[in-house]
Amino acid sequence: MAARLAFRPRAAGYQQLRPSQQLLSQQLLPSQQSRTFAATRAAAADIDPTARAMEQMQKRPSTPSFRTQQKGQMMSVPNDMGLLPGTFVRPTGANLPGLFDAKARFAVEKAWVKSKFQNTLSLVVWKFFSRSGKPRPQLSRRQVPALGSGLLKEMYSAFAEGDVHTLSRICTDGLLDSFSKRIAARSPNERITWTLHGTPKVRIVSDCAVKVPVPGVPKDKPCGLRQVVVRIKSRQSLVRAYARKDRTGKETLVDRAGKPMPVDDKGEVSAEVRELEAKNLKEYVVLQRRMWMAKEEPWRVWGLVNETSIDKIEAQ
Repeated sequence: MAARLAFRPRAAGYQQLRPSQQLLSQQLLPSQQSRTFAATRAAAADIDPTARAMEQMQKRPSTPSFRTQQKGQMMSVPNDMGLLPGTFVRPTGANLPGLFDAKARFAVEKAWVKSKFQNTLSLVVWKFFSRSGKPRPQLSRRQVPALGSGLLKEMYSAFAEGDVHTLSRICTDGLLDSFSKRIAARSPNERITWTLHGTPKVRIVSDCAVKVPVPGVPKDKPCGLRQVVVRIKSRQSLVRAYARKDRTGKETLVDRAGKPMPVDDKGEVSAEVRELEAKNLKEYVVLQRRMWMAKEEPWRVWGLVNETSIDKIEAQ
């Protein structure tokens, strides 16, 4: 399924407040006659002290409600707090030491077993002891592979189309910022087509969770963070083309060298070109889910990671 770029301006990261409509309020509210400064002071002198105190209390800004304070605290907590400590991605293939390098291989296997134990323990605590009462957090490990594959497809499709709104919904702030800068740097006539060929193979390689202490939040409504690293083996293609109008005004696609590219009936890069550009990839995608006030938020993509290096394993 091909996703064709429809270039859009970059969406702002923060919502700006609109200026107050003073003119409109002046038209709607009844006009008041102006009083002199002396008359104002004389009127104020006749006010009873109790009434004056009540008037001053009414002028004070109202204290935000508890729900409003909670919402403000939630907005102040970033959704990108980095990769959880102890995340281990077992080396494979050429990155995995051979059996003849017994010391390095033993260090890898030891670190892998240790991470498995710590991850399992963290999930048990997350499931049964992160909060008192029900409903308990849902692990749903069987649904994670399909979820990871779907988010990867949606993320790369949105990136190809320049859809920052979708990226802001499924990506954490750090990854969103990276995508937004790359989209903004494109030329107006650049067209990107991303295609997923076949069905990807997905496997969970790391799954851990931690509680996040937030000041002012009740203990019976905890906050936490869960990160799952999934290994996705897939065949993908990313084709860059540039729109150019010929003498008749018809839009055509050319490559970087200016040579015309074959297109299909929809005017997109042909399937033959996409198949020629397809590559087999192995990606480690980090999925993240926050729990705020005992309520679990939707999954997001934190980013991509590499396999844990031998140097890092031996340094631990």
